[in-house]
Amino acid sequence: MLPDTGNTREQVERNKEGVEDLKNLDNPVFRRVSETALIASSDLGITRRAKVTENAPAGFTITANLYNFFTGVEETETGIIVFCNISNGIDLNEAGPLLISGNDISVYQSVWTDGNTTETRWYCATNFDTDEDCACG
Repeated sequence: MLPDTGNTREQVERNKEGVEDLKNLDNPVFRRVSETALIASSDLGITRRAKVTENAPAGFTITANLYNFFTGVEETETGIIVFCNISNGIDLNEAGPLLISGNDISVYQSVWTDGNTTETRWYCATNFDTDEDCACG
């Protein structure tokens, strides 16, 4: 069971209204972010639950399906790419805790940029480590 983040439906709606207010400001940060990322920014910082749809692969991304924020039912938003932080390595299949298809994970959205491209990405809230005893292999 995931911890209660304290975000009520009313708080989420107020956050969305606040983002709409910020969009109307002459703010250079929001001018740089694409419209798609700006719309998605209403969900930034909110932890969501997702179900992993594959066993841990080589690399630092995994696919998952989001659960509905309010109902807890697996959503139709499927096949999202989730970026994972791996200490001491680069492959999820060699890190713990080991992810197996069907596992639930906590994810959040964040804006990513390389200086030329800006996009909204999903990130796993779990930090993985290749030094952890995970019975990988």
